[in-house]
Amino acid sequence: MKKEVLKKIADDNNGYLFTADVLCHDISKTYMANFVKENGYERVGHGIYAAPDVCQMNSIYYKKQIPRLFFQAKQLSIFMD
Repeated sequence: MKKEVLKKIADDNNGYLFTADVLCHDISKTYMANFVKENGYERVGHGIYAAPDVCQMNSIYYKKQIPRLFFQAKQLSIFMD
């Protein structure tokens, strides 16, 4: 049952698994880690795992990263002033 949910989450995100999305479905990090290892997913960022057949230049990865990048740039500008 949980494997099907994880596969659906990855399919909905173009082959990416996000830890935050998995936790929203009440699936533990330990179970997700085992799933990632068994299915050959690769860690591409903090809490982001890509299926073996996914091109990492996929836009959904960057959409999830953009808010973080803006926040980091804003923090940097505060320290530079």
